[in-house]
Amino acid sequence: MFRRSSGIGLVAVWCCVAMLSGACHGDRPREQSNPVLTAGTSPPGASTSATATGTAPGESGPGQETTKSSRTTAPPATRPTTGRTTGSGGAEELALAEQIDLLAAGNGAASDCAADLEHLPASFAESPSIWISRAYHSEMPLEYGVHSALCLHGFDPGRAIDVRVRAGSVTVSTSVVPLSGEPNLDAYMDPRTLFSDRELPVYPAGVDLMISEMWMFVTIPEAREQFARGERLSLTAVQAGKRAKNQQEVATPTMPERVGIDGLPESRTRLLILGFKPGQQVPVGLYRANADESAQLVARLGSVRMTAARAAEFEVGPGVLDGRESGEYCVTVPLEEQFNCPRLP
Repeated sequence: MFRRSSGIGLVAVWCCVAMLSGACHGDRPREQSNPVLTAGTSPPGASTSATATGTAPGESGPGQETTKSSRTTAPPATRPTTGRTTGSGGAEELALAEQIDLLAAGNGAASDCAADLEHLPASFAESPSIWISRAYHSEMPLEYGVHSALCLHGFDPGRAIDVRVRAGSVTVSTSVVPLSGEPNLDAYMDPRTLFSDRELPVYPAGVDLMISEMWMFVTIPEAREQFARGERLSLTAVQAGKRAKNQQEVATPTMPERVGIDGLPESRTRLLILGFKPGQQVPVGLYRANADESAQLVARLGSVRMTAARAAEFEVGPGVLDGRESGEYCVTVPLEEQFNCPRLP
């Protein structure tokens, strides 16, 4: 959560809310769930991992570089553009803007297994079936950073179900446990759900239908590399004499973006950086909010080198705000528009 010294407006979890400015960017191409960094009292509009301290795979340069600037409150006359240079190794290096405009976007609806059956093949509703439902545009391929849920149809709600997930050479098995009650739509599960050994609870969602709680679709680096090679996500569910199989496409991101990963302990902040070209070195900056819905760059925290998967993770070190003046901080990468800048606890 954001460290704050003044009131902060929050974006609603499941619906697009009208911002005080009167603008609501509900048609953003990618769902963004993280609460917004705000300035003053008006809400503004991995494949390789790296950390914000020391050196880690995918990170270059010092762990933290402090940036000084005389601009502290006035927003730029025009939107900052992303600087690009060519490093000694020939890889394109991106530059952080010294100041950014803070914009806000709302969120889409929750995953809905019953609604999915309206556009899935008829066999899904007539026999045991399994699929991952994305939170919006459910007919499209799965996307990193989009909230998703597991759907199961035609299985006995009184017995556990063995689910195997395969991504090329990566195979993981999970025990799915049916429970009574309803899923909690205000909390998110581990972003590596289905790619860890944790049990996965599911809940009734209609006749012969069960749904899990939601998680941000992130998977693991090894699986992301397999998807980048064209492999599909293979799902197999087995329970006593019942069996279901399905394959789903996972899209390789092509639009530069970053989101704060949900489902982590509140003390941790991790970015999912998406869509940059393979080979690009993407820097991560720490920004402090001004009073006018803008934010100032105060430090360069590190960087990640984008691989063929065009999805990388960056974890912000726990002491990044130590010794800094109080205020509202967020972390981001070079983007043309900065919607929902992921905030720090």
